[in-house]
Amino acid sequence: MNTHILVSPLHDPAGILLPHLLTTQTAFPRIYTQTILSVSPITRQKYASQIAQIRQNEHFSLLDTPNELTLGDEFRQLYHHAAKTVSDDAILHLGFIDRVLFALQPERITVFKQDVWDVNSLPLMFHRSERAWETHPNNYRAFEEMVTITGKWLFGKTLDFAWCYMMMTPAQLRRALAKNSSPHISMLAEMAVALRDEIRTKDVDWLAWEDPFLLEQDPLALKQERENSPEEIRKRLNYVIPMLEILRDAI
Repeated sequence: MNTHILVSPLHDPAGILLPHLLTTQTAFPRIYTQTILSVSPITRQKYASQIAQIRQNEHFSLLDTPNELTLGDEFRQLYHHAAKTVSDDAILHLGFIDRVLFALQPERITVFKQDVWDVNSLPLMFHRSERAWETHPNNYRAFEEMVTITGKWLFGKTLDFAWCYMMMTPAQLRRALAKNSSPHISMLAEMAVALRDEIRTKDVDWLAWEDPFLLEQDPLALKQERENSPEEIRKRLNYVIPMLEILRDAI
C-alpha cells in the first residue's frame, strides 16, 4: 500500500481555518498516512491552544515557520523538509489546507479519495473543472487564465501555474525545487515550469470555490462582492505578474 503524505502551509491569521481543521481532523487518516503542516508565526501566536490540540493528534506533524522568511521561503522550507524526511517511495500531496478541508466534507470525500489515490503516473496536477470554475469569481479565473494561456503558447501544454493541488514523489519535488528562488507565491509557477514536461493533469469538481464554505457565507453574494472588489484584482495581479515573468524567463 502506498504511503500518502499531505504537505501544506497553515497560515490562518483570522482564525478561519482552525475551527474547520479541528472538526475535520478525524477525516484526514481516511486519505493520508500523515499530514505535515508548516505553521506561520502569527498563527502560532494568536491561536496557541488550537495549535496545541492539533499537535496532540499523532497524525499531524507540525513544522514551525521562523519569523523572518518570505512567503516563497516558507513554502520552500516546508517542501524541502518533506522531500528530505519522508521515504523516497512515498507519494506527496502538495495542497492548500483550505482546499483540502473543503474536499474532505462528506459530500465530496469519496470522489476526492478516488482522484488523489490515482497514482498511475506522477507528477499529477489537479485542474479546476469547468463546473468548479463556475463557482469562482470571474476575476479570479480571468487573471489566472492569463498565465495558463501564456504557458500554452510557450510550452505547448495547458497547465494551472497557480495550482492548488499537485502530487509527486520526493525525488520529483527535489527537482522542482532545485532552481526555485521566487520570494512570492509565484514559486508555485517555478515548480510547474520545472516539471512541465512530466506533469499530467486531471479536471476535478472538488476544486470548487471553498471560501463560502469556510466563511459560512452565501456563495452568490460573496462571489459578487469579490468580483466588484479592486483589492481582489490587486491581490490576483500581485502573483499573476510574477508568474508571467517566470514563464517569460523560462524560454
